Amino acid sequence: MEPQLGRIVAGPHHGHGGGFEKPPQIIRKDRVPSLLVHADLRLKYTWNYGLPPRLAPPSREHEPFEFQGSMGALPMIRQGEISRPKQRFTRNGSGCAPGRGMLPFASGHSLEDPEAGRPGRTWTHLPPHAMGYTRRPRGASHMDLKEKSLKTIRKYGLLERGDRAVAAVSGGADSVCLLHVLHALRERLGVEVVAAHFDHGLRPAEDPAETRFVVRLARDLGVPIHVGKAVPGALQGSGSLEEQARQARYEFLDRVRNQVGARRIATAHHLDDQAETVLMRLLRGSGVSGLSGIRLLREDGVIRPLLEVTRREILRYLDRHGLDHVEDSSNLDSRFLRNRIRMEILPRLESIQPRITRILGKTAEIMRIQEECLEAWAERWLGEHGKELSGGGFHCPVQHLNALPQALRATVIRRAVRRVQGDLRAVGLNHVEAVAALAGGARPQATLDLPRGLVVRRSYGDLFFSRPETRRGEPGFEYPIPEPGSYDLDPPGVRIIVEERSGGIPRTLEASSRVAYLDADRLGYPLTVRSFRPGDRFRPLGMKGTKKVKDLFVDLKMPAEKRRKTPLLTHGDRIVWVCGVRIDERYKLTDETRRVVKITMEPLGKSGAP
Repeated sequence: MEPQLGRIVAGPHHGHGGGFEKPPQIIRKDRVPSLLVHADLRLKYTWNYGLPPRLAPPSREHEPFEFQGSMGALPMIRQGEISRPKQRFTRNGSGCAPGRGMLPFASGHSLEDPEAGRPGRTWTHLPPHAMGYTRRPRGASHMDLKEKSLKTIRKYGLLERGDRAVAAVSGGADSVCLLHVLHALRERLGVEVVAAHFDHGLRPAEDPAETRFVVRLARDLGVPIHVGKAVPGALQGSGSLEEQARQARYEFLDRVRNQVGARRIATAHHLDDQAETVLMRLLRGSGVSGLSGIRLLREDGVIRPLLEVTRREILRYLDRHGLDHVEDSSNLDSRFLRNRIRMEILPRLESIQPRITRILGKTAEIMRIQEECLEAWAERWLGEHGKELSGGGFHCPVQHLNALPQALRATVIRRAVRRVQGDLRAVGLNHVEAVAALAGGARPQATLDLPRGLVVRRSYGDLFFSRPETRRGEPGFEYPIPEPGSYDLDPPGVRIIVEERSGGIPRTLEASSRVAYLDADRLGYPLTVRSFRPGDRFRPLGMKGTKKVKDLFVDLKMPAEKRRKTPLLTHGDRIVWVCGVRIDERYKLTDETRRVVKITMEPLGKSGAP
């Protein structure tokens, strides 16, 4: 039987000395290996010796390769079957993007070239990528990316049947893959998928096109899409531009989640991102928590279904399904540490240990397991020794904190910060160490300001964590007491009971710091219950002169949190009783007392009364 024929058409080569050594050839199907790829191919590829388009020299033009015809099945070409000019691919030479080993296609996405980037490797034939076939690198998993993602989702409980998830889609390769995979798995998982795209407004020349691309992709898949854009000038505050952009993006995603009633937010972080994160935190200095890297499932419901797959697997998936993507030019900006790690440091490490990405990913997993153990112990410790404060604050005893092992003490501090602030953004190892030093220092009273306005204050035997709004939310309180009776006051969360008795001093007086007996004839109505104010003075029982209320608090080593909540009973401009602490000398009972006022202070429910 006459062998089936196919035709390879190779265009001219410009910019590097001449065309091909041989004219286009006829490939005999009966004289090539039997390893086959998909039939009825009509593909056109553009490459420039492995360089991404932005890194290619301006003088170098692309070489087009086109396969024409319907062969039914197209064989892979052996080395030497098709000849082309020799071009050396090196990791740091002009022939290949540093360490990426990628051949970009005209459509905008890339496939892995497993042989590119190996020092000393010389191609003497048309690589199999131009034939629609990609050789599997050594050690690569045989599991399809979609199945691997499904396994990850089920193993870690990232999604449950009936869930709705918001997929963050930037238009890059990773997020396009994420949306396509979640959409493909939606029926098997029993979930709904909603896409969300956020325009940071940082690249006016590129952002609109990216938004149009994402909207078109979502519509082609039949996925609902929500688009947001940063307010002009909103990303010009304090902190790094990266952190501000990230915060604005997650705030938008959270709004979309609330709007559509979703439980999860899915982002496209993958194993290469994990390796970069571990290295970046190692360079900045980090402990177990930082080196645990990117979490598969965060406490706020953010999930990473692709975290166990590599970018190379993602690119193969996109090519297999004919999916385009856009490239963010800022990913090549060497001013950002993450980009330098990806383009410079990781390739060098790969030349020493080719499996460095998976090794760093495994390291992060080990650190995560250790951190989970420490977190469980820390949460138990906080449950036994910590105490929530009204207004969102938190405090714990210094003595017990200092007695903990160093690693557990650091974890307790991070958990306390998270309880007050909701997360640990911008709080690093140096801040945790500063809090530990504050707790273990010799100063009985000191204050430490942490990022995002968090305040940590030591007051004698206690360590207080509070937000700025907590402090501003307690401007003070003031309530009139027009006559005897019972009054519920919140804040400060107490019930004040005023009773009058005639007939002189009772034979028995209740001995309690929460009860005061005063001379009624020296008092008058209305009385007032208010909070402490700077400059307050009174004449403590047993003293001839006056004293600042603040100095009394200092003498008693009363924490500042408790000072703000301690009520003062006043008559006019005089303090009659620092409730629960001391009465004024001028209102005490004497032999001349004919009428007595008994004032009792009781806790109001469980609102945290002193």
